Amino acid sequence: MLSNLQTCPENLLEIIVALLSLDDIRNLRLTCRSLALKSSGYTLRKFFLNKHVDLTHDSLLGFARVCKNGGISTTVQNLYLTGSSAECEIQTWQANDANEARMGLLVQAFDSLANRKRDSKMKSITIRIAVFCDGIPLLRATARERRSHHVRECTKQTFSTVIRALASSNLRVETLNIFNDPDLRQHRPYIEDFYPNPQVMEVRKPDDSGSQQCTLPFDELNGVNWNDPGLAESLATLTSLSIGICTPDARAGPTEELSEENKDLPRINEVLETSSMEAPTDCGAMSRLLQLCPLLKDFELHYFHVRLRTRGATVGDITCENIMQRLAELEGLPFLDTCRLRGICARGEDVLGFIKRTKVRELSMETIKLSGLKYQSVFNYCTAEAANMTKFYFDNLYEMERREPVNRRRVHFLGEGRRRTEWMPPEVGNEILEREGRSVKRPIVYHMALPMCGGTPAHAEWRRFHLAEYGFG
Repeated sequence: MLSNLQTCPENLLEIIVALLSLDDIRNLRLTCRSLALKSSGYTLRKFFLNKHVDLTHDSLLGFARVCKNGGISTTVQNLYLTGSSAECEIQTWQANDANEARMGLLVQAFDSLANRKRDSKMKSITIRIAVFCDGIPLLRATARERRSHHVRECTKQTFSTVIRALASSNLRVETLNIFNDPDLRQHRPYIEDFYPNPQVMEVRKPDDSGSQQCTLPFDELNGVNWNDPGLAESLATLTSLSIGICTPDARAGPTEELSEENKDLPRINEVLETSSMEAPTDCGAMSRLLQLCPLLKDFELHYFHVRLRTRGATVGDITCENIMQRLAELEGLPFLDTCRLRGICARGEDVLGFIKRTKVRELSMETIKLSGLKYQSVFNYCTAEAANMTKFYFDNLYEMERREPVNRRRVHFLGEGRRRTEWMPPEVGNEILEREGRSVKRPIVYHMALPMCGGTPAHAEWRRFHLAEYGFG
């Protein structure tokens, strides 16, 4: 059998190797030199394209040694850096000496990767954290755990460590994902999950909508020195940026302190007015980040609204509006191939200005609350010939009317699209519209209506997803 494998052409042996596990490939390579050479093709190398590293001292020490000695540093393309929210790790994060040592090891690893790569460039870096539940690390957290002090502290320190290490190293990055990993994104529930087509044998099952990714408090971006020449050099090659941010940490309270009392409208208005006065004055950190990315082609922004302690009202609208305003006013915005906005609250003028100035070709807007300029202006631009748009996806869009008792009305598309509430009459319309190709240029017909509630399983599942993904329902 061994002699037969030795005489196999390399392309045939590559097919055989593709069917084996990593342990079986290792055993095959140990049999003889000729098979070791023949089985060293793409199938083997792809096992080492991705590297997952925990941001603990022991893990980083081993990673730095491996990178220094060669090994995976010549093959790894996608690096996943995961912080740990375990209590013992939080105590270690807060020790300055240990934190500096951890960052130093990461800088060593980055420099070793840069020295062994063409153009000193890494294909992608993903920053995320693992939340410990009963001693088990999970990459998704429940709402209660997500707003705990340990998780927030871990998120901030993980981000700070990686960004400082990038600034101090020679490594360049093509794709940067900051707490918005698409592999961890929940399945968005649709009617078909509960009322499947009889002709379709496989039915999608929604994930646990009580869990969510952990996002970065926006004020942490203000703590970064965006003028650092080392950081500018590392991000100068960036073509894709995906970031998940949330309400500034100063206004976030633990879930245990949230109260369901005092839900009357005057108290909620009082909370919103207070949060407006307390909003941070500097919301330009995101625009300064984009200024460092002249080659950017793909941009995704996800905003999670954290609740005020003891109030039961969500905040962050003013902060998010200011972020979009600064982005729309930024000089030298890059031209984007794709843009995805999720969970943001913004003025219509700013959203339209950002889309126009970046000349987006593929646009996705999901759970957007718009004030000022209406969606009609956005839709008219997207369907115009001058926009040169090839694809768009609109989902769960709202217009805010502050003077009305019920100040949120939802866009319902007429004649096409998809909906989640199966009991709604067809004339009400659909919440989702997706077009691609020549159909993009057709006029969009829609009307505004109050969000409709119901007690169906589909609606309940959607509401759980909505609260977990964006912080408001």
